[in-house]
Amino acid sequence: MSAPAKHTRGPWRQGTLLLTPMTRRWSDADREIMDNRERLMVFANFSPHDEGKSRLFIGQFHTPEDARLASAAPELLDAVNELLPSNLGSLHSDDFDEDLVIPVDMTVREIRNARAAIAKATGGAA
Repeated sequence: MSAPAKHTRGPWRQGTLLLTPMTRRWSDADREIMDNRERLMVFANFSPHDEGKSRLFIGQFHTPEDARLASAAPELLDAVNELLPSNLGSLHSDDFDEDLVIPVDMTVREIRNARAAIAKATGGAA
């Protein structure tokens, strides 16, 4: 079992400009500028139902692709933790050859969760 998370709980989400009564009054050019800025940021606790007011700022990145990758961090961490068997703790020992093949059982759900997290991180399909 892994230690309790010390990071802000997920899911995290890449920023995007919401169409609200206020933003609908903006020009297309202003909306595009703000959407490009939002796509550089990552938030937790995001809810479009409250027009993003409950969101918690996680960070700002240099490119939208970096922000997308960062937004997937909690899911990627969860997926890796699910895939690694909890009884492999003894592998920290130097008694094992680095090329030792270890049979590992995985569920379809675990594989799908890992693929979904990778797809979120890369912008691809799961």
